[in-house]
Amino acid sequence: MKTPSTFILLLILFCSSFQSTAQIDRQKALDEMIQLGMQDWKIPGLTAVVVKDGEVVFKEVYGLSNLNSQEPVNGATIFSMASTTKAIVCMALGILVDQGKLNWDDKVQKHLPEFQLSDPYITRDARVKDLLTHNLGIRPADLLWAIDSISTGETLKRFSKVEKGYPLRGGYAYNNLMYAAAGEVIAAVSGKEWGAFVEEHILKPLNMSRTLTKARNIYKAGNYATPY
Repeated sequence: MKTPSTFILLLILFCSSFQSTAQIDRQKALDEMIQLGMQDWKIPGLTAVVVKDGEVVFKEVYGLSNLNSQEPVNGATIFSMASTTKAIVCMALGILVDQGKLNWDDKVQKHLPEFQLSDPYITRDARVKDLLTHNLGIRPADLLWAIDSISTGETLKRFSKVEKGYPLRGGYAYNNLMYAAAGEVIAAVSGKEWGAFVEEHILKPLNMSRTLTKARNIYKAGNYATPY
């Protein structure tokens, strides 16, 4: 006759085996979904990572980083951060708030006296947090930065001519350029260009040696995904 302790041990082993099998099934289903999605959306290559409860439970690479050279994606391939940059900018501002150098409710002009918008009231009352919430009241003008290579300062000067779309905090319009303004706030408060601040306070402490803040730097780093 088996002792209770033996029964408990067998039960634990059974449950562990069941959980392991279920996890493998979920990973297989996710892998199949990703591959089907790549076919449907004609995605050349990608990296997929799933983190649960602080642990990596799924990590795979797929496809090619360059269709011409047939170079495969690997774990060190660099992809564009795109709007993920917004989360990084918010985190950097949060660090400055924690350091007591900035307040979310600070008026933007407190740190950027040159900050100007087409509406005088919005210009005067715009707060740091308003730069991040897409409800500032000014129409979006992404073409100002998407098709030109002028400086951030010059881009924001041109943005100051864009018309008001709705009252301050009275609507929603996705606005990339206010994150550029947020980057200028980081530089003004910290005394460092926003990318340098991010590298020092976020990337280096996390050993993110293959993460870059400027797209132009990927050519020197190598092993990057070709945009299609």
